[in-house]
Amino acid sequence: MSRYYFDLDNGDGRTRDDEGVELPDNAGAIKEASRIVTDLARDELVECGNGRIWLTIRKSDGNVLAVASLLFDTKFIEFQPAGES
Repeated sequence: MSRYYFDLDNGDGRTRDDEGVELPDNAGAIKEASRIVTDLARDELVECGNGRIWLTIRKSDGNVLAVASLLFDTKFIEFQPAGES
């Protein structure tokens, strides 16, 4: 088991993870990052309709393993029935 840290940047500045999470391997860290990003999107981005989240995964030695990001953008389209202008 290794400790992984997940630093968040959601456009409001960076939040550094100083606690981390014990996970079995790098694949587990990627899976955890995916869960975190989708949870954040559901909780934060749905309210504002758009935004971007970056999650930097650091290993316990300080090296960056990966960066997971998600872009969320909603565009409303005014509906017109076919044949009307």
